Amino acid sequence: MHKTLNLPIIDFHTHIMPDKRTAGGMRWLQNMAAADPNGLFRETAVDVDLTSDKARSMLIDAGVDYYFNMFFPIKEGSTDEVNRWNYRLSLQDPRCIPFVSLLPGDADKTGILDQAFNENGFLGLKLHPYVQSISVVDPRLYEVYDYLQAVGRPALIHTGFEDMYRTDSNQDGLRALLQQFPRLTLVIPHLCYPDVDAAFRFLEQYPRTYLDATNALWCFKLIPPKDIWWDMIERHSERMVFGTDFSMGMHFPAQLYEHFAQLPLSTKAKGDLLFRTAARMARRCGRELTIGGEPL
Repeated sequence: MHKTLNLPIIDFHTHIMPDKRTAGGMRWLQNMAAADPNGLFRETAVDVDLTSDKARSMLIDAGVDYYFNMFFPIKEGSTDEVNRWNYRLSLQDPRCIPFVSLLPGDADKTGILDQAFNENGFLGLKLHPYVQSISVVDPRLYEVYDYLQAVGRPALIHTGFEDMYRTDSNQDGLRALLQQFPRLTLVIPHLCYPDVDAAFRFLEQYPRTYLDATNALWCFKLIPPKDIWWDMIERHSERMVFGTDFSMGMHFPAQLYEHFAQLPLSTKAKGDLLFRTAARMARRCGRELTIGGEPL
């Protein structure tokens, strides 16, 4: 429960990882902040001594009740190790709701998903095409999307911040994906920042799509947003979620949630983004999230 907001928090987008991977992430964040052409990362906070235990403590201290943890493989042959680590974290910390990940070249991809969802309590799938160097429309992933839409599990697939990653947008690929797999529940992170108008077009065109406002709302602090974006968030808040991207986010959790508390949004919209939409999504996947025994 956040003290200022007096609302529960389900952080929909975290990256709690092994210490070695975290250290590499901190170096990457420092490099991004130094090279950022738009100044969006000029206030980025980096803790070069961050560990997974310390990161979890910072989430808890910020009032986070649950966190949806995204940890993904970037090297062939590492998928099993990555998913096993995320599973062990969820056993160690009941606040952790893990998302499975994989690579197109992995064998028995549906077997990976089946074990993650039906044996290990994972909620959805996370792909980061820019970092994993994959295409969302790689035919080797079609069996993955078909499986997800059949069992009703969400996929969170990165888009946005293309300048930072020095790559082209994958929005066209996501549209092709949604046309081919119309029953897929897709969560689009970062409001496609800076192409926020496109993010809301996804919502209007594809009824099973959700938006993740992680990082984008912090960017609104640095570069003033269009007024209509606030109206769109209010209108679509029941299909929107929010998280910190921590440990790879643009600031520490406490600062990001304090900033969120000051946003010009209704209490209802804030509640939707902070916990209500995520709790409903988890419930549809058979996972009831509670505080003090009461469902969120």
